[in-house]
Amino acid sequence: MRYADKRISLEFLEGRSGLLDRLVLVFLQTAPQTVTEMARAVDGDDTDEVLRLAHGLKNSAGMLCLEPLGRACLELECAARSGEAQRFAPLYRELQTIFFGTEAELRGEEWR
Repeated sequence: MRYADKRISLEFLEGRSGLLDRLVLVFLQTAPQTVTEMARAVDGDDTDEVLRLAHGLKNSAGMLCLEPLGRACLELECAARSGEAQRFAPLYRELQTIFFGTEAELRGEEWR
């Protein structure tokens, strides 16, 4: 599975590679902490915090056209909006797997 496509991200940003580089840098600096905080919120069945964190990460993923991560965030966000805390753990595990794959690709050669 491919998690990140630089061509699509650049097209979305109208070819502004400097902006893309800055957005990727900020994402790589902030998203790991968000995912860690999300784990705590999921473990504590903290619906409001899961909603807040999933929504924020979804927006960050959207700015970079990271579609698999954005979809995983949306699923978790929807579960939180619906108060379905029993779905948090499996959805978070999926999101985490996708996040790690995304992070690895963004740190790879293609994105430098």
